[in-house]
This record gives sequence, C-alpha cells and structure tokens, in this order.
Amino acid sequence: MADITSYKQQRDAVGVSMPNFYPAGKAEQRWRTEEEAEWVTQQNKNDLLYAGKHYVGDGGIWPHPYHDKGIRDNIPYQEVNLLAKISRVFADIVVGDGLFVTSRVPETQTFIDTLGLSDKKEKGKGIAGGLPLWKGMVKASVGGFCGLQPIFKRKSGWKWSVIKPQNIYIEWSPVDEEELTVIYKRMVFEKVKTGSEAINILYQEKHVPGLVEIQIFQVDGDIIKRELPLEAFKLVDPKAQLEPSWATGVDDFLITLLYNEDETSDYTLPVQRDQEALNARLTQIHRILTINADPKLMAPSTAFIKNPQSGRWEWNYEGQEVIGYDPQTGHKYEYLTWNGELTQATAHRDNLILSLLSEADVAPQLLSFTQLVGGTPADTAAKLEKMYQATLKRAGKKKELLDEALNRFL
Repeated sequence: MADITSYKQQRDAVGVSMPNFYPAGKAEQRWRTEEEAEWVTQQNKNDLLYAGKHYVGDGGIWPHPYHDKGIRDNIPYQEVNLLAKISRVFADIVVGDGLFVTSRVPETQTFIDTLGLSDKKEKGKGIAGGLPLWKGMVKASVGGFCGLQPIFKRKSGWKWSVIKPQNIYIEWSPVDEEELTVIYKRMVFEKVKTGSEAINILYQEKHVPGLVEIQIFQVDGDIIKRELPLEAFKLVDPKAQLEPSWATGVDDFLITLLYNEDETSDYTLPVQRDQEALNARLTQIHRILTINADPKLMAPSTAFIKNPQSGRWEWNYEGQEVIGYDPQTGHKYEYLTWNGELTQATAHRDNLILSLLSEADVAPQLLSFTQLVGGTPADTAAKLEKMYQATLKRAGKKKELLDEALNRFL
C-alpha cells in the first residue's frame, strides 16, 4: 500500500501506483450480485415516482401518452402525484407533530433529544422534532424499508441519518434465517477525478454488533477493481477523516432497520398502474382543452392567397392556422372544435383516483377529495372516523413497526 502523506500525493497515487486488489490469476469479484443490482434499479424507480418524475422526458419511467403519435411540444405531460401523497399521509399520521420518545435513563433521554426524536419543534422546519422519523417513515413507504443511523458531526453533534434501502446490503445467518449477521452500508461516487482520469469510488461500512469497519474501493460497475487507502476518500470529501474500524459502544448494530408492512413498498403494481393511467387521462383531457382553446379555422380555398416566394397558397390573417375546403360544398367560415366527451373522461379520472387511494388504504378526505365520495366539509367526527378506519388501521401497523425499530435501537 502506498505511503500517502499529502492530498496531492494521494491524488496522484490513486489509480496509478496502487497495487491491484486481486493477485494475478484471481478472478474479479462483485461487490453486489446481479439480483441486488436489479433490486437497486427498482428502488431508484420508486424514488423517481415519489419525486413526481413520471414522464420519461423528465428522466422518469412512463412514456408520454401522445409522443408516439408525433404530438410533442404543444401537449405537455399532465399528472397529479398521488404516490408521494400516500407516503406523506402515513408519515404524518404516525409521527404527526413529533413522536414523543422518552427514556427513564437520563443519558439515553439526552441522546434522544440530541437526535431530534423527542416532541420538540425544530427551528425553521415547520415539522416537529420527529423530523428524522418522518423522513424514515417516508423512505420505508417508498422502498419497503430504510436504515436509521446516528452520526456525529463536529459542528452539529449527533444526528440521526436516514439511509436509503439501495445503500443497505444485508447478510443473514446460514443457521437462522431471521438472524442478521452483517449490515453493509455502501455508496458509489461516480466519475471522481484523480489527476488525469476519473474513477468510481465505493465507500463501504461493514456493521456487526459493537463494531464498524470502513473500506474504500475502486469499482467498475459491479466489479471491484482494487482496494484504495482510506485517504482516497478525500477525493470525494476533502474534510473526511476515516478510521479503518471503531467500536460503537453498543451490543447491537449501529444501523437500525425500519421496515414497512411485509418489507415491501407501498407503490404496488396496481397502484403504479392506476397512477400511470391517471396521468394519461389527465393528459388526454388537457389535449382536448388545448385544441378547443385554440381551434383551427375552416375557410373556402378561394380565400387563400398565393405566396409569390414559396408558391404556396396561404391564409394570412394574424397567424391563424386555417384549413381550406372546396367552396362548392356550401360550408361556411367556422372554427374546427372537437366534442371530446369530457364528462366521461373526468368521470374516469375520478374513478382512477378512487381506485388508487383504495388500493393504498388512503381515505379520499385526507387528500381533499371529499367530493369524489359524496362528502362535505361538514361531515361529523363520527362519520369521518368511520371513513378513516382502513387508513388508521394501516397506519397502526406502520406505527408498530416504528416502535419495534425504536425499541431495538434504544
């Protein structure tokens, strides 16, 4: 291993003088399996869905319903991102204005307070002290689970970091399938400049009860090319000061896994299909309204004037797009509009919204869709509670999983 004493020396050494991680003749190894890579791809899609990037033109996963028909610039993609609202509704119900977490041990309570878990308002956040848990609930809803890890920062002290599921890799005991043996936290930083070339750097934390080990690798896709010195991470974060291993002081994993129901995402295939169909229907309605708001004019061909430069017969009146017809047909000047049966289209839109929310067990009233179920703002508390039963029951299950995660950690 090269002896690196300065930033410039280690920058020049990475990828140049570092020995190959695997001896000659030894096969290259993967840092994740093909199945794990496919699973990460699905997790990234779920993140796009939560972010509202549905249309592929915005880096999303669904095609524009009219792009295959040559209609592009004048018909923008329309959507209402109900998927993200589903995750946020359940996080709001479970965490609310801040989850009241307490401990009888003073030292533990101090730690809870510093992590932002107690029922205290955070300055400028608009959300109560349960902000890390709220974010964790959202991530678990989107991905099926997430990781919660306390991290110490010199300026701000202890904070609870929420780890994306695609950055967590788990090993189970070969004897007991329910027993965790290792939790890996892995993050890839792409195209990191190292002098004359750019490389991909894999940061890895190996978590076992009571201990964390850190390694840095150069990777090409899913293949490990070589191990790098910890100082190489300064290429990513110049202020980083990593230690190869350190004791956590606890008898369990430092990373706590927060699961969603059945360890699966709330974005089930039926929910995704309803969201895609809803976006397509909204785009169709928008297309009809756009055409009728700026209709083409029908005029007799005798009203057209020949352009001496192009030789084309044109209608030159305030840029109006005109369709010519034979004057002998008896047609009159008129605007070309389209009866798109919007009543049926909007009814279908409403049914898609109800179908999506029903699949997710979210009461329409929670998202201000009261009119879709015949409700009114004056509904009684008893009536609303009955309407919310499915939502509250599902939220209760999520709350139990959150309690289990907190109990394991605290």
